[in-house]
Amino acid sequence: MTVVVGVLNKRGASIAADSATTNYVGLKSSNGEIDNQEIKINNSGNKMLRLSDNMPVGVMVVNTAYILNMPWDVIIRWYRKKKGKESFPTVEAMVKDFLEFVPQQEFFITNSIFAKWNYETELVFSGYGKEQKYPQLIHVTIKGVQNGKLKYDPKDFEIISISDNHPSDILYFGQIDITATLTEDLSENEENQELCAGMMKIFFNKKKELVDKGLINELDLNLPDCYGAIKSAFNARHRNMRQKWYDTVKDYSLQEMASLAETLIKATELHRSITFQQESVGGLVDLAVITREDGFQWLNRKSWYEPSKGGQYGKFGI
Repeated sequence: MTVVVGVLNKRGASIAADSATTNYVGLKSSNGEIDNQEIKINNSGNKMLRLSDNMPVGVMVVNTAYILNMPWDVIIRWYRKKKGKESFPTVEAMVKDFLEFVPQQEFFITNSIFAKWNYETELVFSGYGKEQKYPQLIHVTIKGVQNGKLKYDPKDFEIISISDNHPSDILYFGQIDITATLTEDLSENEENQELCAGMMKIFFNKKKELVDKGLINELDLNLPDCYGAIKSAFNARHRNMRQKWYDTVKDYSLQEMASLAETLIKATELHRSITFQQESVGGLVDLAVITREDGFQWLNRKSWYEPSKGGQYGKFGI
């Protein structure tokens, strides 16, 4: 697992990713099935890369680092080599071209004719198309390989566009429990529901105690929609906290957006290191800012730099 963050406003986008990658290791049995599968986590993965030489677009990989034994970073670099000079009006158009490009490549077809791959990978793209004034972020979940093609549900093709009506956003994918808690004051909806259910249990236990003692009538304190009221109150608090972040981030400078993105990842890493959870978020944080005028600019990068090129191109052309 991992966590990646995107902070966007009208000035541009800042994207950040940790370096933890998850690899599934197992031995094949006599019938060809995978037995005794184990998870191996490395803290040196390249999960953020430029998608184009001609357009300011970056891509981040969440969950598994491979597809059919082929690293995602190799596939992304191959796309940039073959189609990195092309232009697209929007990020969405470029993403759809990428998803169509991958299954057409010989290395992919050779490995996928008889293969089934059922691990989900999330890809997060962010940047500008040639005709876009403000940044766009696209999140797509690849749910496997079927008949030599990438399998994904159009419903899982999430598009977030900055506009005059939506001037800022904070988005995070992967292990989002800590980032959600910090930016929304509450964790995921499932936890909200558990908290509501716990409060209702306390309420009804207390009510039963008072009824058993004859202090109140069974019909007293009859609040049939109490659970709904509590849940609505939590959801309202969640929305209010989220809106406060939107109102703050819309005025952030690029430096402030980059600092926020990196801090959210570091907070998740710290939480994993001081609890008994698997340390599946860690390693160096790759960090970049993307603007329409200056393009894709690295701020932090694991790979070696060529300073004469302003940090845009690492030694490996990442």
